[in-house]
Amino acid sequence: MDQQRKYREAVNLLADGVKACWKQSLALLAEANSVRARGSHSLALSLAVLAMEEVGKLMLTDGLLFAKHGDQRSQSFDKGFRDHKAKLAALDTFPFFVQYLGTLDPRLKTEDEFGIALTITVKSYQRERQFLSRWIGPECDLTRLDIWKQKGFYTHYANGQFTTPNDAIAEEFADGVIKLATRFVTTIDFC
Repeated sequence: MDQQRKYREAVNLLADGVKACWKQSLALLAEANSVRARGSHSLALSLAVLAMEEVGKLMLTDGLLFAKHGDQRSQSFDKGFRDHKAKLAALDTFPFFVQYLGTLDPRLKTEDEFGIALTITVKSYQRERQFLSRWIGPECDLTRLDIWKQKGFYTHYANGQFTTPNDAIAEEFADGVIKLATRFVTTIDFC
């Protein structure tokens, strides 16, 4: 097989991976909104976190385009597909990813509004992420959402009592997580 064909096949594989992650993030976010509308804010939070993990996985997959076997990018990808926190940690680079996607879009050169929309998206992301600090700490460490995702799925026993997911998670927090997940997913859709 010639090098050019191998390269095309590799690029097509990565493109398929990015597309699959994006489609799954859309599906998970839609389910989060549906479940939220039915009153289960805790389960909605958990599904929204899973949608965010799919975006993180998408970003890790996209990073393979510039990876070499065994380098930091390929190691991050390998770890990210096995580790929930690694997928959430990948989201720290979201503002750079948005700028990167923007540079690939011809609208950046032809529509001033597109560049403005990207700037607004990043500022909104920062504000929405900061809103979560009350629950995930002042550094807004998104990897802490993995713990909350678990609380949204399961009844917990602590301090001599059982707590249901809806009692363990504040509605305001769940809505903030859903809003941030929406930012991630819709931005990928926009770019």
